[in-house]
Amino acid sequence: MIGPDSQAMNAQANPFLIQVDVTFTDPGGHAVVVPTFFDGDGIGGPDGNVWKVRFAPDVTGEWTFASNSSTKQLSEYQGGFRVVSADTCVGEQVTDLRCKGRLEYHGSHFLRFKNGDYWIKGGVDDPENFLGKAFGSWQEKKEALDYLASQGVNSIYVITNNIDGDGKDTWPWLGSTPEQAKQNSDRFDTARLAQWEDFFSHAESKGMVLHIVLDDDSAWNEYNHELYYREMIARFGHHPGIIWNIGEEANEIYSNDQQVELAQTLRAMDPYRHPVTVHRRADWPFVGNPQFDLTSIQVGDGAEAFSEADLRDLNQIVNNQREKSASAGRPIPVMIDETPGIDRVDESIRRKVRSQLLYPTYLGGGNFELHFRDTFVENGLSSLGELEPLLEDMQRARLFLGALPFHLMSSCNHLLSRDAGFCYGVPGRVYALYLPRGGTVRVDLSGMTGPIDVTWFDPRTGDTHDANSVQGGGEGSFTSPSDEDWVLRLNGTSSG
Repeated sequence: MIGPDSQAMNAQANPFLIQVDVTFTDPGGHAVVVPTFFDGDGIGGPDGNVWKVRFAPDVTGEWTFASNSSTKQLSEYQGGFRVVSADTCVGEQVTDLRCKGRLEYHGSHFLRFKNGDYWIKGGVDDPENFLGKAFGSWQEKKEALDYLASQGVNSIYVITNNIDGDGKDTWPWLGSTPEQAKQNSDRFDTARLAQWEDFFSHAESKGMVLHIVLDDDSAWNEYNHELYYREMIARFGHHPGIIWNIGEEANEIYSNDQQVELAQTLRAMDPYRHPVTVHRRADWPFVGNPQFDLTSIQVGDGAEAFSEADLRDLNQIVNNQREKSASAGRPIPVMIDETPGIDRVDESIRRKVRSQLLYPTYLGGGNFELHFRDTFVENGLSSLGELEPLLEDMQRARLFLGALPFHLMSSCNHLLSRDAGFCYGVPGRVYALYLPRGGTVRVDLSGMTGPIDVTWFDPRTGDTHDANSVQGGGEGSFTSPSDEDWVLRLNGTSSG
């Protein structure tokens, strides 16, 4: 849309304060109001007369649109367009999230895409400053995304403001230094945000959900939150896979009441109703609050190394959060988004990650992000590649769970002999058991009738080993193929 000639740094007439909304109406008469953004000259320059709107329709057919603004020149746009089904979204190998539709909260312990596919997160928590100095150039950043996607990573954690936080190199405002950005916090860097959009689009094409964290821990927050949120939504809200996060360890800069108010502000602006969360420790305080659609939990001290951590049992944390939210009448997904950081990769660490992080989380019905130290980013892709064994293990765990009716499953630890491992299943239908030390486990199978298929899954390789079927109705005893960690799948054949 063409509006008044404007300069980004005009002291008398700030174009970023000119608000324009566009109402899109679908074939059934349902209206969606989407904010626009000032985009300078439209090609990255800060000065110009271009306002843009990015809209992602979710139904086919004839749509109409009309703009509305107190600035008359921007309140005269109207028209229509036709939405057709994409002919590129065919086949099982398609990864582009636009083929799945929007990722949504719909009242259960897992998020779901518009096409009906439930989603298990197997993401990375680092580098937090992907939009800053991490990996260097934007081409190198995209190459890092390509590598992570090739290892099955389906979510990235990106902070959009870390002024006074950890990296101190990321912000959306005009200015080459944090001090300048603070002074210009009502004016946005159109060229920088165009780079962010290109980066986000690349991630989307690789099947990665954007976990967008709006403030770093201890970050500067003396800005106009409504203006900031509106700009982020206007520019990036059209992407189907977004999780909005109010802030990392948000209690460091906001009270609980303020976090709820900010979530409410964000939700009211977002026409797409992307899921909203806030990053806190394991005593996540907002269970049952309608402003939050999922947790974002830090376990342990994020500054310590995982190899030295005395980590609490994640399986119990996930189970407790699921039970609390269900009891509050608003079951939500449980996301474990920060653990003590990985500082090296060897077979000992690899097994600890599987036995203390991955499988306790996944077989509790939770979601997971791998947290690693800066040393795996500082030297670029070659250093990031050292994480490959852990990324492969995470992908194997996620794919194993994805082949089960995981969205219907719940903890069944009570069916196992004491301290044998973790159990996640649908009563009487299917059970998945993780044995961190292998060995023999006794399982109460009284809830299953008829024959039960028995399969051992090797979490190190992804190989499966079929065992003799057993009969339900009593107790079963199973011994792993070795004393390493193993996953056991018990599938009741009579239950389908």
